[in-house]
Amino acid sequence: MQHMIPRRALVRKAATSTAQIREDFGSVRDPVGLCCAVPVYGHLKLINEEVDAQCTSYATINDHGRSCTTDKINAQLQDGTTLTGIDFVHIATGYEPYPDFTCPDNTSLPSAACDAGPRSRTLMRLVNQNPHPESGTRVPSLHRHILYAYNPTLAFIGSPMSFTPFTVNDVSSLSLLLVWSHAIPLFTSPPEPFSTLTVKLLQFERDRLEGIRKWREDVNNPSALYSYGVLGASEEEFANGLRKAIVDVMPKADEWSEMKWALEAERKKWRERMYPIKLEALRYARDHAKI
Repeated sequence: MQHMIPRRALVRKAATSTAQIREDFGSVRDPVGLCCAVPVYGHLKLINEEVDAQCTSYATINDHGRSCTTDKINAQLQDGTTLTGIDFVHIATGYEPYPDFTCPDNTSLPSAACDAGPRSRTLMRLVNQNPHPESGTRVPSLHRHILYAYNPTLAFIGSPMSFTPFTVNDVSSLSLLLVWSHAIPLFTSPPEPFSTLTVKLLQFERDRLEGIRKWREDVNNPSALYSYGVLGASEEEFANGLRKAIVDVMPKADEWSEMKWALEAERKKWRERMYPIKLEALRYARDHAKI
């Protein structure tokens, strides 16, 4: 980053990764400018206080290109402003899952190859240059965004993007613990064939993909947030579904305040209040960790 000190850089595209790149630039540059087409998720607003004080917010960028009179780059903003004298343009492309050991089953329907076992399957790279607008680039074949349907001993926590990641991930982790400890059953009695269980576990993904497809059909110019890997409007329904499964086998969990969703009028306040508290907790754990 030190080579950037005498330079002027522009970072554009995805809001989430743009915000984190801003933090890196903030350590060597003053001021730092930020242009985001969509809002940054709340937990990524927790930028270092010094960096945040340096930041200047600009309107969304329409286009950028080489200046006609200098060797610098100019950027045109939606409000008519022109940013000049830019040395570098960094394209923030966001974040993509890349577990290359999962089954290449884009349709979520078990194929003969998948049923034959993992050794007979061809591994695929999950990161596509042009992902499908409904499924996006994602970890495929996950039940409730957590359990890998073809091997339920493999799980992913935090795979979907959410506005309340700490709550969603805490509930997801507890749900996974109860599944792996057999408190929340996956198998029926008597046990069913593994291929039958796989089909049942994949039903969640099939239903969600179909729901997103219908969503996109009913919306003009649908946002990139209408995709499989972003919980969006379904976040509360998703979290409450996990919570219900937990409470069914652990009734005392219903008394835990952190397991209950905020009322409609308080939701935004709770979300914004959660992030600085969680950040301080993480800093405390880091500073007081025993090495």
